[in-house]
Amino acid sequence: MKMTSLALCCTVVFLLSGCGSQKVSYTPEEKAQLTEMVNANSFRLRAQWANPMASTSVTAVLNSGLLLPGNSPNRIDIMSTTAYLEIGPDNVSAQLPYYGERQIANTYNPTDVGIQFKGVPDDLKIEYNEKKDTYSFSFDIVNDLGEGFNVNGTLFPNLRTIFYVNSTQRFTIGYVGVVRNTEKEELQ
Repeated sequence: MKMTSLALCCTVVFLLSGCGSQKVSYTPEEKAQLTEMVNANSFRLRAQWANPMASTSVTAVLNSGLLLPGNSPNRIDIMSTTAYLEIGPDNVSAQLPYYGERQIANTYNPTDVGIQFKGVPDDLKIEYNEKKDTYSFSFDIVNDLGEGFNVNGTLFPNLRTIFYVNSTQRFTIGYVGVVRNTEKEELQ
């Protein structure tokens, strides 16, 4: 009985030690670079992974053999695409692939299925969270086809990002990627 209690205590301690918040590692140069980009209100988020909402129908379609090895219905590698979300001083723009369910179809163009917008956002907010040492951002925008988007995310000091796009016509999708300087990104 004592051995079972000891094993149970060790298991609980082991599990709890793994559940603590992980500290993001970064260099002072990365943090300074992020702060400079945020203060200039000019940066590009290069999406590397798409995280669609895993509904039953999306999971069924993506499990049918359409995905390359290493991908799953809730995490899709998009590193080979030019997926981006750009936040500038006067406008925002995005060109992101979309995986998920669309509730309302307003276009019949088969090449126009991703998330695309460009323009002046409503309620653009970028705020620093001192406790977490991160920046959070959010804004609303409507594209040329009348689809509304609410975008929100987090910028980490190690120049990583995670952001979510909520749409008036589609299920929510998340993206994971890196933060880049807009000027340097245009040169590539």
